[in-house]
Amino acid sequence: MHAQLFPNTTVLVVFEYHTNSIQPPTKPSAQMKVKISLINTMLFAALQAGVSLTAAADPNVRVCDTTPTPMPILAIKHIDCSIPNSPSSVNRAYVDQNGNKTLQRVDGRRIVNCDSAGTCAHRGEFMGNAPEGIYGITTGWYLGIDTAGAVVAYKEGTGPGYGGNRYEPQATKKPSSSPVDVSKLDVVCMATAVFNCSINGQDIEDQDLPKYLPLVDEKDVKKQGGNCDSVPLCYDKNMMLLGLNKDLF
Repeated sequence: MHAQLFPNTTVLVVFEYHTNSIQPPTKPSAQMKVKISLINTMLFAALQAGVSLTAAADPNVRVCDTTPTPMPILAIKHIDCSIPNSPSSVNRAYVDQNGNKTLQRVDGRRIVNCDSAGTCAHRGEFMGNAPEGIYGITTGWYLGIDTAGAVVAYKEGTGPGYGGNRYEPQATKKPSSSPVDVSKLDVVCMATAVFNCSINGQDIEDQDLPKYLPLVDEKDVKKQGGNCDSVPLCYDKNMMLLGLNKDLF
């Protein structure tokens, strides 16, 4: 099967490397533009005609990744629920036993452990309820679940932990039988702790990327002289985009 090239489609991929000393991402020093090569028959199942691309519907909710982050930002393999570009440190108010309030400078991101009972904590501080596991969240947020049972992070002061409603994810519409004109799509991925991809300026959650781009096998790509070094994308030997590395989804 031969991929058909859409000459007007552009993919922009930017890489950022983080050390254990968390720093806000800096402006990339270089940008690489390559043209997209997709297979029409796969678009029928992967793309949605006439449907706006999925974006974050609620600024007070962060839908957690479904797989452990491929580039741990906190030196521990974890499910990432943090906000992209979280600050390296923040001032956080604490009240002691006498009612005195103090401000402490703390990390902007934190590792949260949830036990078998679903109780989550960070260094003794209650951080919400979620299935057993290790999660990374932004300071000032807590863990919970949405109406579909998926793990999400809620901003403190909002959500079920404060008497509010659980987040209701947008309903997934069935793919249309008509193909999308992908020549008008601009795909941008900011590879940090998460993939941070967008299409036509609309943010796409990592787990939703396969709805719009096909999955390819890294072994097959390498046999043909291509590579999957540009996380999460794979390219042929001419740097034409083939799709997403299926090992990451």
